[in-house]
Parts: sequence; structure tokens; C-alpha cells
Amino acid sequence: MANELHAYAGSNFSKNVDNLAKTWQKESGTKYTCSPQTYSKDNLRLVFLQDTKGRNQSGDVRLVNGAVAANKDGTVQYLALYVNEAGAKDWDQILELSKKILASVRAGKAAPNLKSRTVLIDEELNLSITLPPSSMISIQPGPDFKVFRCYLLRELSRPHVTLSIYIGTCPNFKADEMKKDRESVVFGQKTRWYKNKENGLEALVNVPKNRYQVLHLMLGANKAAETIDILKILGTMKVK
Repeated sequence: MANELHAYAGSNFSKNVDNLAKTWQKESGTKYTCSPQTYSKDNLRLVFLQDTKGRNQSGDVRLVNGAVAANKDGTVQYLALYVNEAGAKDWDQILELSKKILASVRAGKAAPNLKSRTVLIDEELNLSITLPPSSMISIQPGPDFKVFRCYLLRELSRPHVTLSIYIGTCPNFKADEMKKDRESVVFGQKTRWYKNKENGLEALVNVPKNRYQVLHLMLGANKAAETIDILKILGTMKVK
């Protein structure tokens, strides 16, 4: 499995990965160890991460080993290898195999678009948004909804700066469990934001020309300036 971490490797890649591992350890209780050296090949740098409790995991899907890869353009991906319950019985052999697999990884030719651009969020609604440079997106489809996410790239191990947009008819928005925060303008209309327990901001807006469609907006930022950056991005969202 390969996942984008939506970040830049930074000038001290190995140290940043080590800090990232400590964050993951704190969040999940899993003990990660990082390799002491960075493996480099064909413009790809890898730092290995091993779950030291993996041998004692339960369930049919168990994390064996992983690596954080820094691409030539500075962006980062996380690669993880898993094994089922039957394979876990030969843990030492599987662990060695996972290291060989990760060591065989090479850089690909594709690269993400990190330029300022206008992207289509939803074709049916003809909903678009203009993104700044050094941003990446992902789209999570559901049976009757989708979640569009925009990530403002920061150095690895720094908190994510994200904008998430739920498009559907049943948003999980609970204003009575949040505190009122600021107002901003979205689609030319005043929008009230609420602060959730994680200090993120949430809001509901109706889509112009479609009164039955609701957008659940979610902002994740740790600095006031980063929140303003995301609100500026939202100001470019429009329905054609």
C-alpha cells in the first residue's frame, strides 16, 4: 500500500521521519523504530519504519514494515507492507522479505501537479475551486456522497493544513456540540463557523442553484494565518 503524506521531505529528512514516527507512536500506541541510515536510489530516498509490536498483532491484516519515501520533487509517500494471519506465523522470514521488497522500490516518472490551478470538485454540481501552489488533493467516494480534500504542503512532521468538503445530503454536523467562531463569505453569503473539540472549524453551506445540496466544510489548521489561507481558497469556490 502506498499513501501520500501530503508533505515535503524537508532539509533533514531522516530527523523529520523520526519525529513523524514518534507522533504515530503517540497516537496509536505502536512502537516504531527508524533505520539509522537513509537508503537512496534513483532520486528516491527511503527511511524504513518497523512496527516492533507487529509480531504480536491480532487480526488478519498485520503491519510488517514500512518506509517513508522522498521523491525528487520533494514530496513524500508512505509505503506499508501487510501480511495475513497465516503469513504471520513465519514472522522473521516475512520481515526479511518485506525489507527486500522495500529496498527494491524505485522512483516513478509521474509527478503531482503542484502549480496553482482550478479543479472540478463535483461534475454534477459543476462545482470548482482554485488551489494555490504547493497543494495536493484527494477524493474519497461514497455510496451517496463524496469527500474532497485539499492539503497545503508543509514540511514532514508538521501538522497537516487541510480543507475537507463533504458533498451529500446527510452531513455529520453537530453545531450544538461545538462553539461559535468566526464568520466568512462562501458563495457570496455569510457563513458561520464552529470550532470542534479538535480545534478545527466546521460550517454548513447550501449550494447555489441546488437548494437540496449541502456542503459540510471542515478546516484543519494550527495557526491563524493558515486558517486565513484556507478561507481564501474557499472564497474561490463557485458553481458555473
